[in-house]
Amino acid sequence: MRRVAGPERVTGRGPGGEALRRFLRTPSAVLALLLLGVLGAAAVAAPLVSPYDPLDQNMADFLVPPGRGHWFGTDQFGRDILSRVVWGGRLTLQVGAIAVGISGVAGVVLGLTAGFYGRWPDFVIMRLIDLLLAFPSILLALGVVAILGGSLPNVMIAVGVAGVPQFTRLVRATVLAVRALPFVEAARAIGCRDRAILWRHILPNVVAPALVLATTSAAGAIITGAALSFLGLGVRPPAPEWGAMLSTGREYLRHAPWMSIFPGLAIMVAVIAINVVGDRFRDLLDPRLRME
Repeated sequence: MRRVAGPERVTGRGPGGEALRRFLRTPSAVLALLLLGVLGAAAVAAPLVSPYDPLDQNMADFLVPPGRGHWFGTDQFGRDILSRVVWGGRLTLQVGAIAVGISGVAGVVLGLTAGFYGRWPDFVIMRLIDLLLAFPSILLALGVVAILGGSLPNVMIAVGVAGVPQFTRLVRATVLAVRALPFVEAARAIGCRDRAILWRHILPNVVAPALVLATTSAAGAIITGAALSFLGLGVRPPAPEWGAMLSTGREYLRHAPWMSIFPGLAIMVAVIAINVVGDRFRDLLDPRLRME
């Protein structure tokens, strides 16, 4: 007997296909995603695509302007800027991704606990979050790095801690809205335990808004991590990192502006691309913001 295809197979417009179709209808989002893919692929394949060793010094090529031998020029030690930008993408994008992971995991756990259990857990957690929100994110990250010390892992932790309040507040608000819905009350009525209600019924409704916030927060995490390195509290020279390269290049802006231009452009492209993709991702997942 011949099998009849279901409606989604006939139209090709299931939830995943419809979301992809909407995404592809926005040229700016597609271009931003391609740029992110290029940056990510270059960072992963840095040993293969970088023309020189990013730490290799050659004083014979001191401050060479961009040209055929060195497309992005060289720095004060004769190191190839293009190679350092490519390798620096590994560190900068890694800081953004891991910091957002720290913020997301901690924020989801705290938000679920505060929103679901309420009473004293909610009071304690939210007062702690209010305390963290009293400080600007960059100032909070500076304080954490000052306590832990300047290094790449500490920068990730500092940037991650600075992003916890946003995730906690978002998840708590979502949990407060979801736990009053009839299907949660029905789960309680049939004897489901709190743990089962949290993991099976409430957490799936928290994932979508948390993912949207994660995409938009990644851009801020990259900027904060680069700012810490720029101030000398993050990745230390000679390691190639975009913020540290900007800090070094500011001393040569008049004679060798390319030392700051290219790492600055890399930060700008990454942040704008992430913001564009994050905004479109939010439109796709939020029914109130979907574009018909």
